[in-house]
Amino acid sequence: MISIQSVKQQYNGSVQIDFRNWEINSGEHWLMLGGSGTGKTTLLHIISGLLKPTSGSVNIEGTDLYNLRGAELDHFRGKNIGVIFQQPHLIKNLSLLNNVMAAQYFAGLPQDKKRALTVLDSLDLVAKAKSMPSELSQGQMQRVAIARAMINHPKIVIADEPTSSLDDANTEAVLKLLEEQADYNNATLIIATHDERVKKRFEKQYVL
Repeated sequence: MISIQSVKQQYNGSVQIDFRNWEINSGEHWLMLGGSGTGKTTLLHIISGLLKPTSGSVNIEGTDLYNLRGAELDHFRGKNIGVIFQQPHLIKNLSLLNNVMAAQYFAGLPQDKKRALTVLDSLDLVAKAKSMPSELSQGQMQRVAIARAMINHPKIVIADEPTSSLDDANTEAVLKLLEEQADYNNATLIIATHDERVKKRFEKQYVL
């Protein structure tokens, strides 16, 4: 389903990171492990279509990601890949509901309020649908980010360091939520982290 082959990323013309080939089947849950500076976020951005590698290929269900250009790449990413960044990056002047529906707009998809409310309900957020980001707790904003990543029925869900600033109880809650949402949407899940607490939950691990 996802094939990463001979991917290399060069910085400043000299520093280069070589990534091992990686094959990921549909519906699998993977953990990407590595310390600071090993290239976790770089590889996540490459898989997400946000950073073109210096060389190599990323193939998703038969589509070579970096053969796509401009809006074509944006729409493919929006329809097929849900990304949960380290920070929620919510649009401050939009309600929670409209923040989630914005992902449909940027993917070039019709606005589907019913779908957005269904996703919010699955994350216990429907009562906050009209709230603004400033009215939400940090945990609620994180769940909004998960809802936004799930809205378009993505084939792949990618989370970058989702537990780095959480205590043990909240780490467990967020991981369970990500796994449940990925399973509910029949999506492949990739989590990048240096958090040793997460290792025990994932049999499949890609170590940098």
